[in-house]
Amino acid sequence: MMMTEQEEKQHQKEEYLCTTIKVARDEDLGEQIGRDIYFDLVDHEKVRSFRVQKQTPFNVFKEEVSKVLGIPVQFQRFWLWAKRQNHTYRPDRPLTKLEETKSVGMLREFSQPVQNAELKLFLEVELGLHLRPIVPPDKTGIDILLFFKHYDPEKEELRYVGRLFVKRTGKPTEILSRLNEMAGYDPDEEIDLYEEIKFEPTVMCAPIDKIYTFGTSELGDGDIICFQKSLPVESAEQFRYPDVPSFLDSVHNRAVVHFRALEKPKEDEFCVEMSMLDTYENVVEKVAQQLGLDDPSKIRLTAHNCYSQLPKPRPIKYHGVNSLSDMLVHFDKSSDILYYEVLDIPLPELQYFKTPTVASHHAIKDEERLKKEHEGKELKKKTVEAQLCTIIKVARDEDLGEQIGRDIYFDLVDFDKVQNFRFEKQTPFNVFKEEVAKVFRIPVQFQRFWLLAKRENNTYRPKLPLTHLDETRPLGTLVEVSNKAQNVELKLFLEVERGLEIQFEPTVMCESIDKKITFGASQLGDGDIICFQKSLPVESAEKFLYPDVPSFLEYLRNRQVVHFRSLENPKEDDFCLEMRRFQKCLEYLCNFNVSGRWNAKEDFKASSKCRTEIVPGSRAWTVLTSIVFQHFRPIVPPDKTREDILLFFKHYDPEKEELRYVGRLFVKLTGKPIEILSRLNEMAGYDPDEEIDLYEEIKFEPIVMCEPIDKKSMFETSQLGDGDIICFQKSLPVESAEQFPYPDVPSFLESVHNRSVVHFRSLEKPKEDDFCVEMSMLDSYDNIVEKVAQQLGLDDPSKIRLTAHNCYSQLPKPRPIKYRGVNSLSDMLVHFDKSSDILYYEVLDIPLPELQNFKTPKVASHHAIKDEVSMMMISNTLQPSFVHRGKAP
Repeated sequence: MMMTEQEEKQHQKEEYLCTTIKVARDEDLGEQIGRDIYFDLVDHEKVRSFRVQKQTPFNVFKEEVSKVLGIPVQFQRFWLWAKRQNHTYRPDRPLTKLEETKSVGMLREFSQPVQNAELKLFLEVELGLHLRPIVPPDKTGIDILLFFKHYDPEKEELRYVGRLFVKRTGKPTEILSRLNEMAGYDPDEEIDLYEEIKFEPTVMCAPIDKIYTFGTSELGDGDIICFQKSLPVESAEQFRYPDVPSFLDSVHNRAVVHFRALEKPKEDEFCVEMSMLDTYENVVEKVAQQLGLDDPSKIRLTAHNCYSQLPKPRPIKYHGVNSLSDMLVHFDKSSDILYYEVLDIPLPELQYFKTPTVASHHAIKDEERLKKEHEGKELKKKTVEAQLCTIIKVARDEDLGEQIGRDIYFDLVDFDKVQNFRFEKQTPFNVFKEEVAKVFRIPVQFQRFWLLAKRENNTYRPKLPLTHLDETRPLGTLVEVSNKAQNVELKLFLEVERGLEIQFEPTVMCESIDKKITFGASQLGDGDIICFQKSLPVESAEKFLYPDVPSFLEYLRNRQVVHFRSLENPKEDDFCLEMRRFQKCLEYLCNFNVSGRWNAKEDFKASSKCRTEIVPGSRAWTVLTSIVFQHFRPIVPPDKTREDILLFFKHYDPEKEELRYVGRLFVKLTGKPIEILSRLNEMAGYDPDEEIDLYEEIKFEPIVMCEPIDKKSMFETSQLGDGDIICFQKSLPVESAEQFPYPDVPSFLESVHNRSVVHFRSLEKPKEDDFCVEMSMLDSYDNIVEKVAQQLGLDDPSKIRLTAHNCYSQLPKPRPIKYRGVNSLSDMLVHFDKSSDILYYEVLDIPLPELQNFKTPKVASHHAIKDEVSMMMISNTLQPSFVHRGKAP
């Protein structure tokens, strides 16, 4: 119904004078999670909403809530929601008493500066005996509110089970019995915990280490922990989604696809819930089930044109796409519609018939025009973006630890798998650092960035740290400095040092006075002050927080009132908190490097600060970590002089054939490797005096270059500099080394460099891969046919005949590879100036060496008729025919 002009004006006036308040409660979370939503906490469109005038005091609104929801005002505590950088909504903090005296309009503007935005709140209600509301407990600075979801892999069910206040300094192990109670488990049931971090564009759900404090795991108010019963490996295999991350991934990839018959392109026939990762076979199988067909290969699918709202002109080829997501994408849009046909013969057979080309199901001109227009717009957009913007790729220690030994072995990091940022070239670098602080939770003052440079040997290494002057320049200038190529990406390494830093101050001096000696002997004079108190027996003193004058004065000295202001109103105090400046007074200033070990910095010992080395496992280590580990946080990076160089370290274990990243260290150019051997042993988990060998990783293309390092020579003499990589391992005696395939770092890196995955195809079906085998480019002819025979289950590898791939025709070469006619796998895969990863095989009835001994006419091709003639000439000698192509029976 159309509104009159007067009604429209009245509506606009109401919109201006009123605001909508949406109140979410535990009941909403319990009803929605696992039914309507899986990620985040609540859909605010489905919670109780109130329409209130902006001038209404918040306390009056609380009375309205009391009437509607039946929760007395004194038992209500409201939390503001905040939208985080990763696009999730979480309760951020409770409203203060001062804020509750303000109008709802002021609160709405404070929480959501966008005009006409709604005010979203979470109503916390604590329940006591008989499930009656009670006054919420006081929340201190170290209390954090966490929300919990429970996952059952057997039922594939995720549900909300409650929330808890925990101490930032507490550990998950302290609340495991409570979580088991929430889930209905036995109190001592073993459970796994995961933090739900984000769900767009991909799911991020990381496991939580139960031995670390909540603060160390960077958990805060509003964070979500998902938990489940721990599963042994053998039990996990029976479930489709055995853990929380795999289940959330499956939910994230769910899609309801609407299927339409090609003859009736405007009407939905049926809908099927699928995964965006479903393969072509999965999709047609589900369609066949819906249609009651026994043969899914008779289904032919056609994608949807999002512009014309009709089927695309050409159907999807059999196995022509990798997944459902490829079927649903149309240029820059995504659809949820697919069209189907039921054929008389299987689609693979139909595609082998030579049929005339069909121009379109309908008309093709609109499709071509739209495609050209879209391509033109995309090209123009990319050109403008390339001129105005740049991509910054930031690698961290965490990336190195995750990738080295898994995704990569050489160099430090694959920049295609690190966090990307896109900024205009004119953006100051300091603005970029603020964005990094939000994403990584590393304050700006603790960030130090290194420019990565491509060396002459084609490796990427950190070259030099950015100076304060560099950080005042625009990002575009830094791109030009780091690489002269136009519009290239800016590659950076983010160095973050972690530790605890304490500045010592004068302490309170309050000494006891001996009552039996004179005032002169006690050095008391005019104006001196004497404090006194009632004497306390030892057993009574223990019940007081500050039992004597010195402890009370020490408390007063460290007490400080901190005024907190909202960033939106920087001139007004919002609330005040009394805090202590120093929770503990320590004699140490400890620095923590990426490998998780304590280290010493001599240059600090002369100042009012002190750093010392503490041996892990010692009593000092146990006491210190129990006090400060929960407060461990980023610290200001140490100053770097020209004498200092930054080295990266990888550890190799010849027994496990495993290479992993263990950390980085600053060393002096004039120092020697022998001075850091104990530190390297510590990184690797060896005894401090373990003998180790060091190698410098220099390059890996076109050949691996990894040379031993003299431990008694200076780093400068060994020509080591910033960004260089040292690989080390336990020294092996000669007799022990012989038992390992790759006893040292150079031999292991050489083996990795020569690894190749070869795709094998039957000569009868030259377009389809039968199986893949990981091999070495140095493998001999005999090694290769042995591995192929193993795949085929053959006892005699000599019955395998191989044929190389033609990289130009994408078909087998005309002549097979002779028995031992090549030296290695690399010779088989090279075709002129190109290299392939495909080989074709046949299984013969007699060994290939015997076959080659027959004098046969030259054959032009496997597939030419001459091959058939030559076989007939030989058949008089051999019965039955000796060639059987394809897989072994």
